[in-house]
Amino acid sequence: MYSFKEQIAKKEYRLGELLCVAYLRSLGKEIKDISGNHEGDIVEIREEGARLYEVKTDMIMSTSGNIFVELIEILTAEGIKKKGWFGKTYSYVLYLDWHNKELYIIKAHELAKVLMSESRDGKIVLHEKYVSFGVPIHKDNFKHKVELKEFYGKHERRITEQYAKEVGSK
Repeated sequence: MYSFKEQIAKKEYRLGELLCVAYLRSLGKEIKDISGNHEGDIVEIREEGARLYEVKTDMIMSTSGNIFVELIEILTAEGIKKKGWFGKTYSYVLYLDWHNKELYIIKAHELAKVLMSESRDGKIVLHEKYVSFGVPIHKDNFKHKVELKEFYGKHERRITEQYAKEVGSK
């Protein structure tokens, strides 16, 4: 059972994923949301194959200014339950600052390049039943940013209706 705070955050995380899917589709991309099988992942279907996107929605980026690069996504007392971003084969990370509706589109190889450009301090984030380990990197290190406030304003109703439909079907 999730606490009230976790339920609200879970809703916002999913709304962020749905916003990213809607945005990519508005660009004419054929997107398959596979987040039910791989939490936070979506696939762009292309003629020459598929492109995997890791989608993250961040609730504190608006105050921290950082993108939290997950090296270990879920670690419990029993060990690593879910690897971080570099344990997956994705093409891009779509990192959404939920409060400002700013989407950072980061190529996987560019993320690795920035991560390895200097020595950095890691951070452990404590969740109710697990911890995550990663490295905060300031958002100014990533140049491809899309403002989605206006887009979200136009599509908020459809996105929230889709979320309500998903929750209602569970």
